[in-house]
Amino acid sequence: MHKKCIGIILLILACLLAFTGCSEKKEEPVEAYNCVSCRILKASADKWTEASGDSIVCGESGDGVGIECMGVELINPIKPGAIEFMTCSQFSGWGDWTTGSDTSGRPGSGNLIEALRMRLTGSIADTYSIFYRVSITDMGWSKWIAGSGEAGIEGSGKTIEAIAVKLVLSEGIVPDESEAPDESATQEIFVPLLQYSVYNHELGWQESDGMTAGNAGSGKQLECFMINMAGNIYQGSVVYRTYAESYGWLGWMTDGQISGAEGEVKRAEGIQIKLTDELAEKIDVYYRAYVNGIGWLGWAKNGQPAGTKGLSGIMDSIQIVFRAKDTEPPGEVVYASISGSEDPDVIDPEAVIKAQRDRMTEVGRYAVEDTEGFRYRNGTEESTVAAPESEVAETDVQEIIDYCAKNFDSGLVQVDLSEVDDEPEEYCVQELLKFYLNKGPKTIFYTEFIGYTMDNSPVFRCYYSRG
Repeated sequence: MHKKCIGIILLILACLLAFTGCSEKKEEPVEAYNCVSCRILKASADKWTEASGDSIVCGESGDGVGIECMGVELINPIKPGAIEFMTCSQFSGWGDWTTGSDTSGRPGSGNLIEALRMRLTGSIADTYSIFYRVSITDMGWSKWIAGSGEAGIEGSGKTIEAIAVKLVLSEGIVPDESEAPDESATQEIFVPLLQYSVYNHELGWQESDGMTAGNAGSGKQLECFMINMAGNIYQGSVVYRTYAESYGWLGWMTDGQISGAEGEVKRAEGIQIKLTDELAEKIDVYYRAYVNGIGWLGWAKNGQPAGTKGLSGIMDSIQIVFRAKDTEPPGEVVYASISGSEDPDVIDPEAVIKAQRDRMTEVGRYAVEDTEGFRYRNGTEESTVAAPESEVAETDVQEIIDYCAKNFDSGLVQVDLSEVDDEPEEYCVQELLKFYLNKGPKTIFYTEFIGYTMDNSPVFRCYYSRG
């Protein structure tokens, strides 16, 4: 009897311990494996490409072949739920939400997918979050997008080549960007598609051809601008303003609004463009103006002025480019703007040009112009030869400039004097000599002072022969 009581007591204690352990045990979410399956059908392909796992990439980035149809689903889900998805195709727009083994898109149609969305449904969405990104033709990988967000660029003509999907434990909370899947192996910055147009009262609105808007060298003045983006996944806008004839700088406009003296036939002489908020942290905007009689000025960047101010200059074309932050610019970011009416008294341009000309004479193998017309040394002969009288009859400055512009190459040289305390003229001479000497044994003909940039840097145009 005694032994039986002891046995009963031990059995009761064991049950109590088991019950206590179970009551204290918490249900911890476990990492999901093999729970996402994705399949895509590329243009002209005769079979589907598939991938499965908790973090997958389906398709080949950079192969230039777009996706016509896709599907994604949960397999062996830890909790009840599903992935819903929808796609936007080039010619048919957005489809409906789809789930399970169904697909979205039109196989064999050539109607390629430009954008897509995904989201989790059911109780699994309380524990996990879905992230996805896409590889876009000519642009590379986008950033990671959280559930229901748009990945890709609707209406851009840029199609999706590959899809990456990742499930992340979230305990019902969307993780911070730092907790999102690692992007270190691919491009982190997603560059929006730039859209811009210019207006002239004779030609109307002209859209950018992807490189340029306007008619460079035509003398058809630009009067208004509209700048916008497609597929921007960051917080922020593109803002811009115009320096207009008779008015000066106008107010800032945003995301497709018209900037300029609309309906007044007032030329736009200068422009500033910048980005805001998160967009400005991810993207740099570069832009430059073609000024009639001067040509393409240098690239401005992130709000710097481009064009002219007070010179009555005709800006007849513009180029605008987006670049991922801290990547290679489209060109040299110098002499982006020239100011005429408010020229600072920084240097004596005539003294600089004379000193540079005398210095080039000392070099011996480079030409100079003098009061009798064009004379030069051709690199091997020591004698000077006058240009034909039929081409340059007099030494009128405009005739010299016209002659050089017609017959010789040229380059603009901006001299940054911000760090120069003493002898700015001498520093300008050295910069001009550096430009000429870097051209090799060519015959130099003329140096022309253009003006100052809006940050007070002098700008010269240097003409040189074609060798």
